[in-house]
Amino acid sequence: SDFPLSQLGPEVEQHKMFPNRINFEVANVISRRQIEARVWERGVGETLACGSGACAVAVVAQLLGYIDNKVDIKLPGGTLEVEWDKAGEVLLGGPAEIVFTGEWSR
Repeated sequence: SDFPLSQLGPEVEQHKMFPNRINFEVANVISRRQIEARVWERGVGETLACGSGACAVAVVAQLLGYIDNKVDIKLPGGTLEVEWDKAGEVLLGGPAEIVFTGEWSR
């Protein structure tokens, strides 16, 4: 995506409208079955993916009539599949991968 997330992310996160700062996603509907999205998490910056954010993007896109009830959300870290029937739970599927390891020291 050409959206300048690294530039605008800090401005949105720290805007006075959000005194506790904010996580958000920027999304582009490609088709009724596919959305491309990027994630900004407060205090961290851009991340590879966010399951709850992908679900929120899918629900809003469906409520606005942009997509069908099943959609692939393409994120920098991989593609997540989201399904919602407007009646209950949102279903999320996708890979889980280790992207970092470390040690905790005191």
